[in-house]
Amino acid sequence: AILQHVRRGQILSIAKLGDSEAEAIELIAEEGSEIVKKPLNKIRFPKRSTLGAIVRNGTMLLPKDVNAINPGESVIVFTLPDAIEKVQALFSKKR
Repeated sequence: AILQHVRRGQILSIAKLGDSEAEAIELIAEEGSEIVKKPLNKIRFPKRSTLGAIVRNGTMLLPKDVNAINPGESVIVFTLPDAIEKVQALFSKKR
């Protein structure tokens, strides 16, 4: 389960999707992370994960309506357990 993973980045919430292995994770995009200020079409999400939505100024936006993710924005990602650590790394400040 996702809760067994060491957490990096700012995870706000986690939801298991039905009886499947899939999980929806809400993360905060940290300043200095690989995901911020980059054109969405240039971001390579890990296999078995996909960007679901961006919350900007209290409004949920679909990826097709957003050019880039800004620092501090909340992002929903759908993923399977084997991709969680890679997803978290995208949202974490480079060390």
